[in-house]
Amino acid sequence: MVRWRYIIWLVLGMSLATVTRAGDYFLDGTQKADLILYGRMTGQDGALYDVWVVPGYVPPARNARKGWANAGESLKAYGRAGHYRKLGKTSHQWLRFAGKDLLQEFALAGTGTAWTEALDTASQRVNRRVFGWWFAYPWAVIEASTESLFRTGIGIPGSALTAVGSFTLVPAAYFVTPAVMSVGYAAIPGTALPLVATTWNTVIAPPLALAGEQPAPERADGFWMKRVKDPSEDDIRARLVAWQSQWKDDAELAAMREALATTDRMHAEKITALRAEIDAEEKLRRSAAEAFEAQRRHVVAKKTVEQAPLLRKELAAQGYTPARLQTQRGMLKNILLEQGMDEKEAARMLDVLVGIDSDAPGQKRDADEKTDPLLQMMDRL
Repeated sequence: MVRWRYIIWLVLGMSLATVTRAGDYFLDGTQKADLILYGRMTGQDGALYDVWVVPGYVPPARNARKGWANAGESLKAYGRAGHYRKLGKTSHQWLRFAGKDLLQEFALAGTGTAWTEALDTASQRVNRRVFGWWFAYPWAVIEASTESLFRTGIGIPGSALTAVGSFTLVPAAYFVTPAVMSVGYAAIPGTALPLVATTWNTVIAPPLALAGEQPAPERADGFWMKRVKDPSEDDIRARLVAWQSQWKDDAELAAMREALATTDRMHAEKITALRAEIDAEEKLRRSAAEAFEAQRRHVVAKKTVEQAPLLRKELAAQGYTPARLQTQRGMLKNILLEQGMDEKEAARMLDVLVGIDSDAPGQKRDADEKTDPLLQMMDRL
């Protein structure tokens, strides 16, 4: 602070001789002081000018006080009950995630489901005597074992670590965070940034104050030096308002304005009434469309069940067995979609027609798709 005062008084002393020699060309003493202290100054035209590269001494000092105030505010969290309620809530969430999500659902229930589905699928393949049916159960064991190893290997240790963390990491984080934030506020915005700004100001402000010219609109480029506030703006605004008030309240204009407002109100009322009528009509239309769609689905489902045996018999007479039709399932589905059915209806109709569960594993895979136990496990997860 002593150094700053010395620099300021030195600049002010030198400015007297500068002004005497150069008249009104260079900055006067008050402008030099404002530039050094605040990084801005008032020109002879009464406008305020801000210099981009001069931070001043006062703004960094204010920022330092704000940074230290935020540091103190962060430490106050230790005295707030809400901070510890959040700690308890977060700890409970971690514990619930460890027990319910990781251990119960992912590791244990997921493993049981993997074995059940794998064995059921193997049973279906053996019963249908598909290609390689004798490998169905070994594949089921490999598939389920791989998934079980992954689920238990991740789920059980993960559950234990998460449960331990709910009593160790979470409390530690809540106890450390306010202190860390306080140190951060104090170190960076409270100390480092103001120190750098004042040091730079000590370097750049005195030369600009000594050699700087009087600020003027033509010297303000809007970036390096910006004309912040022009005192003439208030006078211009007052004159413009006074001039406009002479004719904006003209009687003829007022009558036209009132008539226009009445027309706008009537227009809005009509629009509201029409919108309500349109909404009612749209509701009726949607209800009719939904009723038609429900009836159409009912008819499609009924006719599918009734007519499928006849078509299946006709196709079988031509050598199209259910297994062969299943290989053409994609093509048959596209035909049904082209006839206006949706995805679910087409799938349901093919299930009835073909007689094979379309949701069985492998029924919907692409022809060139391959798998192994690891890929199968990842697809299931």
